[in-house]
Amino acid sequence: MVPLSTGMEEHIKLRFPEIETLVIPNACDNELFKTFNNNFQFPEWLKNSDKVLIYAGSLGLMDACDEIIHGFNLVENKINIKLVFIGDGTERKHLEELVKNYQLEDFVYFLGLIPKTDVVQWYHRSLVSFVVFKNFPILGTSSPNKMFDSFAANIPIIQNTQGWIRELTNHFGVGINVESNNPKEMSAAIETFLELEINDSKFKMNIESLALHDFDRTFLANKYLSKLHEYLS
Repeated sequence: MVPLSTGMEEHIKLRFPEIETLVIPNACDNELFKTFNNNFQFPEWLKNSDKVLIYAGSLGLMDACDEIIHGFNLVENKINIKLVFIGDGTERKHLEELVKNYQLEDFVYFLGLIPKTDVVQWYHRSLVSFVVFKNFPILGTSSPNKMFDSFAANIPIIQNTQGWIRELTNHFGVGINVESNNPKEMSAAIETFLELEINDSKFKMNIESLALHDFDRTFLANKYLSKLHEYLS
């Protein structure tokens, strides 16, 4: 059996200890994210001096996107900062109301669903990406595409899960962990990246290593095929 994370593997082993497993997470689309279009037309509201914070994924009940907004609201200096949400879902209207209530309309934008090739351009324009879920243990075992897209684009993450992604972030230094439902921690993490700037080599070198090796699609495919050949021989 092929689980997508060590957390999933643990749940399988608890129920079926006799089953052989091989963890193969989702992969980084490194080839896709190599393409940066210098002629890509960003919206007029995005100025050259703006720093972009990005969330790209579903805006659903399991996603804790409201935690991003609560934390962003506490950031003291929002001049030249844009928080961009890409995606759609049942919580979008609630999130837009939250932005309105905080009077953040000049700083937070919802782009809806856009082509993946356009998403790539937004990632390359961004300072940091958010990987946030509701505080349920099962969600800590997920293998979210938004994280792998961040790594493929070589930008760090701010994440709030308690499972293997937290351990990964701590061990490899690819972002900052925050506790769920803690706006002050979220705000502090955002401000850390605003101060570090996008070219901070400490994060970028760590992320590049993971994206080009551990989470590279060809590497993971070969890992799977090697195990399959071993099993069949």
